[in-house]
Amino acid sequence: MARHLTATQAAHYRDKGYVFPLPALEAGEARELRRRFDELRMSYGGKLPRATNTRPHLSKVARRLDP
Repeated sequence: MARHLTATQAAHYRDKGYVFPLPALEAGEARELRRRFDELRMSYGGKLPRATNTRPHLSKVARRLDP
């Protein structure tokens, strides 16, 4: 992943005040996280319970995503 803005991105930022898109994850990492999320979702019959869907970073259920 690039660590600096391209000249085009820098010009867009100066003109518009934002840059989009900026990749946050490598493609392989995103695929793995999506796979794990889908696995968790399917363990609940395809829909996450409300407790998991609200502040998931605080939920005990979210810990099931940890390898």
